[in-house]
Amino acid sequence: MNNQNLNEIYLFHLEKAYKQFKKYKNDCFKREGIDLTGDQWVLLKNINESEGINQRELSKRCYKEPASVTRILDILERKGWVERRSVENDRRTYELYTTDLGKSLIDKILPLAVEIRAKGIEGLDLHEINQLKEMLIKVFDNFS
Repeated sequence: MNNQNLNEIYLFHLEKAYKQFKKYKNDCFKREGIDLTGDQWVLLKNINESEGINQRELSKRCYKEPASVTRILDILERKGWVERRSVENDRRTYELYTTDLGKSLIDKILPLAVEIRAKGIEGLDLHEINQLKEMLIKVFDNFS
């Protein structure tokens, strides 16, 4: 059995980077008075990009369990950012839409999201950024 030090294991660094990103993002959102979690943002942005998407497809696209998506959608709907619309002839399926309030929230967050993403790649040139994306895609594919 290979007993490597944690600092030698790439997954430890990946997880550490992700947790630091989440903390940084949450601090930025809080500083701007934005009451939204990262998971809520991902769903809200995906709904906005694919108006009328159903919950099942949203779960797949966001890599989240359906039960988690339901809970997050309940919150987004309660806050008035999204709405569920019934699908004719299918009482179990809903189409999801961003409300005007949700769209204005997205408009407020987008510049901040761009700033946060830029912070994460400070000091990297375009070649390094592309390499990083390609490597992360390969890691993902290896686990898929």
